[in-house]
Amino acid sequence: MASRLMLKGPLDLRRPTIVAAFTGWPDAAEAASRAVDFMRVALDARSAGRIAGDDFYDLSSTRPVVTVRRGLARSMRYPTTTIHASRSLDDPEHDLLLLSGPEPNLRWREYIETILELAAQCDARMIYSLGSMFAAVPHTRPVRIAMAAAQVEIRRQLERIGTSPISYEGPGSLHTAILDTCRRRRVPAATLWGQAPAYAQLNWSPRVSLALVEALRDATGIPLDLSLLRAKATQVDNLLDRLVQGDEDLRRTVQVYEQRYDGEPPTPSSLPSAEAIVNEVEAFLRGDQRDPD
Repeated sequence: MASRLMLKGPLDLRRPTIVAAFTGWPDAAEAASRAVDFMRVALDARSAGRIAGDDFYDLSSTRPVVTVRRGLARSMRYPTTTIHASRSLDDPEHDLLLLSGPEPNLRWREYIETILELAAQCDARMIYSLGSMFAAVPHTRPVRIAMAAAQVEIRRQLERIGTSPISYEGPGSLHTAILDTCRRRRVPAATLWGQAPAYAQLNWSPRVSLALVEALRDATGIPLDLSLLRAKATQVDNLLDRLVQGDEDLRRTVQVYEQRYDGEPPTPSSLPSAEAIVNEVEAFLRGDQRDPD
C-alpha cells in the first residue's frame, strides 16, 4: 500500500509533539481548528507537507472548494490534511507538528496509520487531538476542558492541569479512534475538548479556542503569546453580553446554564424555543459582521 504521507523534505525536528484538529462534526464553532490555526501563525510554523486525501473523503459530503471569478473557473481545492512544522529556538522539547484538515469520511484506520507513520518518522513524543462541542454551558463562566487519554499516566498529568476526564458511550469521532489505536500500540496520546454555548452557535468561538490553547500550553510547556486571542475572546463575549441583555428569553437561558454550571438547582423558567434562539443568534451574527466593534 502506497504511503499517503507527502512531506516536502526532512522535518529537522527533535521529538516533536503532534497536535491535530479536524473540521466538521468534532469542531463546533470552529474552536479546535482555529486553535491550531492560531498556533501555526503564532509560532510561524512552516508548511511541511500533507496527507493526500483522495481516498479519505466522500466528495459529495466533504466538497472541494471552487473559485470562480467573472465567469471563469480559477481553482479547485480538494480536501486534504496540511502539516506544518515549528522548531523551537529555545527548547528542543517544544518542537511541534500541526495537522489540520476535514475529518475523513472514509478509511479511518488507514488515515490513522498515516498519522502514526508520521509520528514514527519524527519520533514524536506525544499526539494531541483537539475537539469542540456545543453544550448547555454559559459564556459567562470559564470554559471547561474535557479530556481522554490513551494511558493512565497521561490522564493523571492532564487532571493535574485542571482538565476533566470524559465518561461517555456513544457515536465516536476520529479523535477516539486515534486514541484507541494509540492505546493498543502504546503510543502516548490524548484528546482535549472544549464546550461552546449551545445558544450561541457562532461561526467561531474564540473563548473556546483560547481555552484549548491554554490547556495545551499548560500540558506541554510551550510558550505562546495569547494576548491577541484573549482580546478577540473578550470582544465576542462582550457582544454576547449585549445580545443576552437585550432578550429576556436568552437571558433566562443563560441564567439556567449558570446555575447548572455552578451546581445550583435551576429556578423554574420556560426556556425559549430553538427557533427563537436561532433567530436571535442570526441577528447577532449579522450585527457582528456589520460592526465588529
